[in-house]
Amino acid sequence: MNDFTYYDNEPPKRRGLIAIAIVIIALAVAGVLVVQYVMPQINTTKSLQDIEVTSTTVVVTPTPEAVQTMEQITRIEVVEKSVTYIESGAIPDIVERVSPAIVGIINYTQTSDAAGFGRNAEVKEVPQASGSGVIITEDGYIVTNHHVIDGNTRITVTLTNGEVYNAEIIGSDRYVDLAVLKIDEKDLSYMEFGDSEVARAGELAIAIGYPLSDDFSAITVTAGILSAVGRDVEVGGINFEMLQTDAPINPGNSGGALVDGAGQLIGINTLKTLYAGSTSYGTTISAEGIGFAIPSHVVEPIVKDLMEEGEVVRPFIGISGRIITKADAEYYKLPQGMYIDELTENGPSEKAGLLVKDIITHVDGEPIVFFQDLFVAINESEVGDEMTFTIFRSDTEETLEITVVLESSKDY
Repeated sequence: MNDFTYYDNEPPKRRGLIAIAIVIIALAVAGVLVVQYVMPQINTTKSLQDIEVTSTTVVVTPTPEAVQTMEQITRIEVVEKSVTYIESGAIPDIVERVSPAIVGIINYTQTSDAAGFGRNAEVKEVPQASGSGVIITEDGYIVTNHHVIDGNTRITVTLTNGEVYNAEIIGSDRYVDLAVLKIDEKDLSYMEFGDSEVARAGELAIAIGYPLSDDFSAITVTAGILSAVGRDVEVGGINFEMLQTDAPINPGNSGGALVDGAGQLIGINTLKTLYAGSTSYGTTISAEGIGFAIPSHVVEPIVKDLMEEGEVVRPFIGISGRIITKADAEYYKLPQGMYIDELTENGPSEKAGLLVKDIITHVDGEPIVFFQDLFVAINESEVGDEMTFTIFRSDTEETLEITVVLESSKDY
């Protein structure tokens, strides 16, 4: 798209009226001149042949009021309006600038052939997964998804110049699906974090990575918009805030960059939704254009912990569930809150006495209306803290208060 400048002219009908008005005024002025200067020169008793015509120069000086009136009638206002779009060269420029910070990642594992008939078992190293990553420092720290490097025996990183490096795993957090790698290199191109907290739905979103294969000869770019910000999406039994985009994300894009119009990293691409649900007949409803990225304001502190400590330790309660909205509550005659679908076996909540089908209505006296209410309450606490859950037990229709002691996420 280009910058467009257009003019907001008067409509055709008004132009026609103005033209008519100008003609009328011109005729009126001409009539005045004829009456004042020509008619007195004509002797009505003589024929036209007897008339002596003298040359007379007439200077007409309209009054200020007449001048103003004429200007108002004859002036056509031209209003210039500029509408700025993303220039056609903007996306290619962004891609060229940030692409050197995008890497391809291969996760290798070992397998062995069965021994037999005098042949020993042969151990082979084979790729079991591939994905993308983003260089975030000039000395080789790389952020990607946990699931890209999970279960590996060796990780390799390929730069856009074709150079291949063995990578060290600095730390990994499976709950948010993030990992930090390190390669032994200096003066690398890297990408700066943008501020995803100020991102708005409808903004440009560019997904950059290596989808579908381990062919890292050419980077792949897809573009769309931010479809939604602050979406609650379950990852590893915990609900996290995500950016939703319709920029196509495919296997291999995992761990790659979601970039804004300023060329800054606003998210790490992590997953997409393939199914939107089922019909009443059990037929699957396919989803289109629903991809998710971990926002940069979530990524940054986790990456910092992984780089400094090698792990992220967070409070853990061991609950998976869904929110009962106000409309659901009115329809099903239930209180608003979080309905528990699943409990981690021998986890903090199960040990405290919570049950599947319980509805958490309050935590420490604060109402639970959205997933984020519970998520924030837990993550503002420390491992070992006690939290009082007010729950509605749907089986017995009684309200209870249960104390849950928060445990460490690394123990589960």
